[in-house]
Amino acid sequence: MRLPARTVLWFRVMIHFRTLGQADAGEIERHLLRLNAEDRYSRFHGRAGDDHVRRYVTKLPWATHSAIGAFEHGRLVGIGEIAYDKPFLPKVAEIAVSVDRGLRTRGVGRELIERAVRAAAWRGATQCRLHFLHTNPSIPRIVRRLGGSVDFAEGEAVIQSGRSNLSALWLDRLTEAQGSVATMLGPLWTHAA
Repeated sequence: MRLPARTVLWFRVMIHFRTLGQADAGEIERHLLRLNAEDRYSRFHGRAGDDHVRRYVTKLPWATHSAIGAFEHGRLVGIGEIAYDKPFLPKVAEIAVSVDRGLRTRGVGRELIERAVRAAAWRGATQCRLHFLHTNPSIPRIVRRLGGSVDFAEGEAVIQSGRSNLSALWLDRLTEAQGSVATMLGPLWTHAA
């Protein structure tokens, strides 16, 4: 049986995905601080020095915020952040994605967006929005592949989300659990060999 191309790619670069929480704030901060000035400008839509990034992570409102992390060998290399319009039964979710430069164009950002859309739908959001700069062609391309619409004048992309494909969300959770186990047991396997 042949695996889909993106699955093979994840195994080749050893990317594991899992939900992030407030306990992961240090990892989130380290990832965002690794972004260069151009990448921070794209992520925050403005200049963001180290102090700005630290304040941002410290003040994340976890009641209306969630995140999905992409890990390579235990290191956070990408984040799909989801900000909801309200804590309970949200209607709109805003998604922001950042991926380490070395892993771009390998499907990590697309997978983070797909997982974020499914997580938002699970929580009740019917619409996901992504804001992007005109210098970032990746977001419009990914959103169109997911059946969303793109408004270049406003720099906004919209994906309608629904609870129709909840089996994919269960698969997300299963792969998260597998990735967590592999991350914990990986060093043990290395030492045993």
